[in-house]
Amino acid sequence: IQLGPRFKLREVLVEGQHPFSEKELDKIVDLQPKGIARADRIVHVAEELNRQIQDQGFLSPTISTKLGDIVSYSDTSDEVDLKYVVDMGPQVKVGQIVVEGLRKTKEKVVLREFDREHMDSGKIWVPSKLEEIDQRLLGYGLFANLRMQGAGDRVLEEASAGENDVEVQERDLRVSVSERPGGAIEFGPGYRTDLGVVAFGEYNYRNLGGMNRSVVLRGQVSRKIENFQFFEQKYSLSYLEPYVLNIPWSFRFGTAYESDDNIQYNKDNVAVDGYNKEEVSFSFGIGKEFNRHVSLSHNLYSLSSPRVYNFQGEDIQGEQIYRVGTMGPALTFDYRDSIFNPTRGWVLTTSLEYASPRLGSTKTVHYILNKNEFSNYWPLRKGLVFANSLSVAHMNTLGGVESLPVDRRLTLGGRTSIRSLQEKQIQYTNNGVKSEDSSLFKTELRQELFEGLGFAYFFDMGRVDASGFVGEGWREAIGIGIRYATPVGPLALDFAFNADKRYDEDSNRILFSVGVF
Repeated sequence: IQLGPRFKLREVLVEGQHPFSEKELDKIVDLQPKGIARADRIVHVAEELNRQIQDQGFLSPTISTKLGDIVSYSDTSDEVDLKYVVDMGPQVKVGQIVVEGLRKTKEKVVLREFDREHMDSGKIWVPSKLEEIDQRLLGYGLFANLRMQGAGDRVLEEASAGENDVEVQERDLRVSVSERPGGAIEFGPGYRTDLGVVAFGEYNYRNLGGMNRSVVLRGQVSRKIENFQFFEQKYSLSYLEPYVLNIPWSFRFGTAYESDDNIQYNKDNVAVDGYNKEEVSFSFGIGKEFNRHVSLSHNLYSLSSPRVYNFQGEDIQGEQIYRVGTMGPALTFDYRDSIFNPTRGWVLTTSLEYASPRLGSTKTVHYILNKNEFSNYWPLRKGLVFANSLSVAHMNTLGGVESLPVDRRLTLGGRTSIRSLQEKQIQYTNNGVKSEDSSLFKTELRQELFEGLGFAYFFDMGRVDASGFVGEGWREAIGIGIRYATPVGPLALDFAFNADKRYDEDSNRILFSVGVF
């Protein structure tokens, strides 16, 4: 192999008319003199210049991405000069927006997304905003297909002899859609490791009044294979209004009933901890997507009335009935390449929950809860991804209250945390728990073999600490899993081994689920 000389940059020039300030241009053309002349970086800058100019409405700029057109070599040294020659072409504005193919959906549902992105008639044509609108409209679930095409270019302003004057054109935008059926009924059996045999049914209608309003009615009944006590049940009704008073904030309302078996057993199937619960609740809140990466949801108010009974802890007997009134926001920063099967990027979610007698809670329920979760994904090579997740939470009583409500406390264990333990195995059901802290770290090496099928090698580690009580310390799990990618997340079959097995615990667990962190 003959490598030849390693070239360095001597001078970087951008010639021709462009819409950027000097500071903006320096940010795009991030190539420093005396730096190494990397071919991939040189071409990337040309492509980025092209994309950024297009987002200023100049849809047909002329910028060469060929190294031979950009690089000039010196005859006497190992330095090279770079010259990016820019010809912006005419600037294009949006003309008339024509929506075709609507049957039940009102045209306003489509047009308000253009208004939201400032891409209505008369505004500059921005390709990246059109991509955002396309993804948002498809995300509604109303349309099977959607296509946007420009047509009918017209000159609005001729280019003059001035140095910075450009020709301005107008282009109509045709949006062609084909609608899906508005409603659907789903039902069937299933199986989940922690719930056992599951039967569910759901009715949803996603286009009430042709305005993308949706309602979902869902029911689920499950029966555990081992240590069966009763049929666990969950019934819920929810409603979504995507725009409030024509403002792009969504409104949600929901009400639910559930009965839950939360009792933990040792390896001899003897109950050692936990409780049963029956609860009725309702909630309403708002949400806002600021862009494709940042979103806010706010629980304006929720009220639940749990009945907690059949305690297996040492110092709680009988049953507890109380009310929990809460409110609080959650903020998400999501820079993953996919929300269901991510291979690169990161996501951060932070939330705050406040419960108080002023919000309808009983006088013994007054607390604040903060949760934070960060996950990132590194592609090591094609088909090989290194995924990590860190979660921390803190919960504390307020106003002199003696104990946190038992069904709201921090827990760990199961398919979404430490996979070698039972669901919610690490928890404190004792009286007098005034504050709790939890930490959870998960890491996976995901290797795709072919056609969406692959393996994952994982390690989980976490702990929960409660004020005034001696905890279990850090608990760990190691294991291997089989993954099969689907449009709604991977099917996951995990074999988890208890890395620090206690005398009354199982050595390993097998878990089946849909979706991983």
